[in-house]
Amino acid sequence: MRNQKILVIFLDAAEHSLVERWMQDGSLPTLSALRARGCYAVLGLDSDELNGQPWPTFYTGQNPGQHGIYHYLQWQPDASSTRRISKDWPSTLKPFWRSFGEAEPFVVALDVPGVSEPVPFNGIELVGWATHDTLAYGYYEPHQIEKSKRSALEDRPVPNEKYGLLPAGELKKIALELEAAPQRMTQLAKHFYDQPWNLFMIGFSSTHRGGHKFWDLSGAYPVPSESDAAVLKDALRKVYMACDQAVGQLLKDVGQDVLTLVVAAHGMRENYTRTTVVSEMLANILSVEGATNQHVNSFGWLRKFRSLFPASFRHVVKTNLPVWIQDKFTAYWQMERIKRDSPVLVIPSDFDGCLQINLQGREKHGVVPPQDYEKWLSILEQALPTFKDADTGEPIVRAVLRREQLGLRGANLHRFPDLTIKWHYTPVKNHRAIFSERYGEVSWPTPGFVPTGRSGNHRAQGFLFAAGQGISPGKTLQNPRVIDLAPTILHLLGLQPFPEMEGRNLFDD
Repeated sequence: MRNQKILVIFLDAAEHSLVERWMQDGSLPTLSALRARGCYAVLGLDSDELNGQPWPTFYTGQNPGQHGIYHYLQWQPDASSTRRISKDWPSTLKPFWRSFGEAEPFVVALDVPGVSEPVPFNGIELVGWATHDTLAYGYYEPHQIEKSKRSALEDRPVPNEKYGLLPAGELKKIALELEAAPQRMTQLAKHFYDQPWNLFMIGFSSTHRGGHKFWDLSGAYPVPSESDAAVLKDALRKVYMACDQAVGQLLKDVGQDVLTLVVAAHGMRENYTRTTVVSEMLANILSVEGATNQHVNSFGWLRKFRSLFPASFRHVVKTNLPVWIQDKFTAYWQMERIKRDSPVLVIPSDFDGCLQINLQGREKHGVVPPQDYEKWLSILEQALPTFKDADTGEPIVRAVLRREQLGLRGANLHRFPDLTIKWHYTPVKNHRAIFSERYGEVSWPTPGFVPTGRSGNHRAQGFLFAAGQGISPGKTLQNPRVIDLAPTILHLLGLQPFPEMEGRNLFDD
């Protein structure tokens, strides 16, 4: 094992095109200096489908078909329900540092995005303190952590996300919270520098939440005043600037000679997901294609009662419930129009649409006999692309892919939905309604706005900055991918990649 220390900083869902723009105009001097004394590259992913897979791809060094993760809530056919990803998920999902024993590198891991609650290993780990994608809240390992460190964890710097359209005043408050959070993370890091660490990893989530909330103003309602709009339009740049300053503070604290990686496993772009209306699209298809009305829920009293309260208020109530109840509500509202005995089910997703055939012998409550499985796949493949914007006639569905068409491989590909709906790259905020000549109209819940309040959503490109001993300034990396990061970190620690890892060391000449 090499004696040099390695610092890995995660800027969750930071967008490389924004980083490049703001490095050029001087807004991000720390990252600009890192690039000048090291190297920078845009990272690809093996698949651009399904937003839950980038971070597991990083920390397992495996493609999604092998690690099997596409969302924090995944469909379990044998239970006909969803299940939150946790530490007792199949062993293929184990983050690489949790395999380290006493004779191996000592790790400090603070808020690495997208990981489940920690387990004992040779190091210290904090999970879910200030992350955006949180599988587990406020866990740390070892459990008997020193009192001084526990006191630093009392208040989470990034509250749970507020969904739905929000007024300008609320959004400005969120922007200030996201600007302040990176400094809180650097203050937390100071409590752990005294550990005998070889690998220090720390995550910043403000870029993720900021990208969702401040990509544009389509998540703000009512329409902001001119002065408020000016503040909100610059909010995302200020969030990135705060993260850049925090990176600079970390480098000052640990020393410039420490080999440093700054990583984003995925990026952000204008929101074009239509998952909000997938269940209604499917309900229209089922009503035409031979399924009886008993398979489709009407908008009953529960939805009417729910509609009396804004989404932001509902989310505040929801986040005060136990996590398992929150998960039930999340799954219910995405599947609300479709009954459990429907031939096709809607699977929760935040990005691509996900559908599952309710197959006998696979789903606990399966109703489709195996001989009709192909029939229903074909119906959906032909029906979904017929939906268009009701006013412009532009198609909204780019492709409908079976799991075998996702370009993935591995023992856990069967965990993915039967069908994935790929949306066209057109902004959803412009919709009034969605229409199919055969299947009818589906109203857009918030014409002119994004119903979730997320003006930005994910894109399947990340980035890597690397600087320090052994990193040649200006080095060009050949076809770098997120799957290569774990093998690269192991190499820098003087270790061989694990046998199950599919990536390569990016610094092999």
